[in-house]
Amino acid sequence: MGVPDSNIEPTTPDNPDTHLDIEKHSTSRRWGGMFGIILLATILVIAGVIGFQLLGILYGLIFPPDAPLPDDATEISHENLAYGSDRWVYGTDTDGCALVEFYVANDGLCVVAPGACIDGEFQFMNPNQQTIATCEGEKEFSIFALRWSVTIGTGYATAPTTRFNMEQDVLWFGASSQSDDPE
Repeated sequence: MGVPDSNIEPTTPDNPDTHLDIEKHSTSRRWGGMFGIILLATILVIAGVIGFQLLGILYGLIFPPDAPLPDDATEISHENLAYGSDRWVYGTDTDGCALVEFYVANDGLCVVAPGACIDGEFQFMNPNQQTIATCEGEKEFSIFALRWSVTIGTGYATAPTTRFNMEQDVLWFGASSQSDDPE
């Protein structure tokens, strides 16, 4: 074994200087460890927040939502114009005015032909099919938005007696800034 270094004094209660040096060293090590833990926790929280937002964006890109659709609607035709831009023709035996009420209940703004819906029921103006309403709406998801429009026609001679054309476009740059006010 080696000979102890005679220049180093042992730590004893009788030698306070050596004892204080050791306490200072261990206190700075404790603060360094705490700072590292706090820094790591902060980085994890920031990564979690950013990651959560990115997951919403990716989900919206892969699975964009669809426009509201009544349960009894049957697809007659579909045309994909571009990714996120589609056009459908649907049929239903639901009264055209009930269909208008469905879209109003799903945040749609509808313009109904005068006299077409009286007391919530369709009134035949002539024996031919006719367009009774146009509805449109927009809903936001993630950082994107979905704009949809529906043109409702009723009075068809063959089933389904009510048909509607639906167009939807995913707005990849977010909600539109269109306003109903002409200011």
